[in-house]
Amino acid sequence: MLVLIALTELRILAGLYGIDSIIKKDPDVVITVNDVSKAQQALAGAPGTLRVVDEQTIYLRMPPTFLESETCLLVLRNLMKRRMTDNQRRATLGTA
Repeated sequence: MLVLIALTELRILAGLYGIDSIIKKDPDVVITVNDVSKAQQALAGAPGTLRVVDEQTIYLRMPPTFLESETCLLVLRNLMKRRMTDNQRRATLGTA
């Protein structure tokens, strides 16, 4: 059940950050985007190396221990969730 909830959250968050698809292709996670700058913002601080290939493709190479399906899912979900929370916090402080 946790995996299903995490997957749903990741899909929603990915959409908010302009991410169209996330595909695990060892040794990378291939991310297709419609807004590379938003996607980079969401993925900032990800474990490993982030490489923008072109305006629609980002490769994320994480350490092998992070590439197990459930671990990868949770890492990406938590990363984007944290970014969303940080952005909301900044927006709230900016209007206060």
